[in-house]
Formats: sequence, C-alpha cells, structure tokens
Amino acid sequence: MKRSRRFQPVVDDALRREEAAARRLGDARRQLREAELQLQQLEAYRSEYARRLAETGGMGSRQLQDYRCFLERLNRAIVQQRERLQQLIEQERQCRDEWQARYARRQALGKVQAGYLREERRAEARREQKQLDEHALAAARRRTDRS
Repeated sequence: MKRSRRFQPVVDDALRREEAAARRLGDARRQLREAELQLQQLEAYRSEYARRLAETGGMGSRQLQDYRCFLERLNRAIVQQRERLQQLIEQERQCRDEWQARYARRQALGKVQAGYLREERRAEARREQKQLDEHALAAARRRTDRS
C-alpha cells in the first residue's frame, strides 16, 4: 500500500477533529453574542427604570424603597451578566485557539500527504520511463540482431 494511502486515516482524523473544534467555536461565539445581547437589554432596562424613577414625583417612601431595591437587583444582575460575559469571552478565545491549532495540524498533514503523492507520482513516472527505455532498447537489439 502506498504511503499516501496509509497516511489518509491520519488526515481524516485531523479533519474530524478540526470540524469538531469549529463547531465548538461556533457554539461559543453564539453563546457570547447572546450574553452580550442580554447585558445590553439589562442595561437598557436599568436606564429606563432609573429614568422613570427620576421622573416620578410625589412617590411614597415605600414605593421609593421598592424602586431602589429593584434597581439594586438589576445592578447585581448586570454585574453577574458581565462576569458571565468575561467567562464566555475566555471560552471563545480557548475554542478559537484550539480550532486554529487543529486547522494548522490538518494543513500540515495535508502538505505531508501531498508530498507523499508527489514522490509517488515521480517514482511512477521514473518506472514508466525505465520501462519505455527498456522496451526501446530491446526493440533496437532485436533490429540489430536481425541484421
């Protein structure tokens, strides 16, 4: 069996690993976008809620306290979402690094296999040329033997 053919399962495995890493990277990026959107929504909601609190006049102390408690809960949720966002940024970076490494490995293995194929083609061309030369030499000998 030719070297390039024996090497094919290694290339196939590298491709499968690269594709799996690409899927994980896609998932990480989707989660990151969703978390960014959630943070934007929370911040927009907090701004709107704070604006309404500032515009509201003649509010009782109980209602004012409820508004402030709710704003504090929103602030905590925003802090937690920012922490989650940082975790997802790190996860996306790790997935991207893994995919880049898998991609580079597959590319390198592909180049190795391409080298094997080139060498096999050159060897085959040399064999064919040798056969043609031998055939031509044998034909020439037959012609000279007849003379």
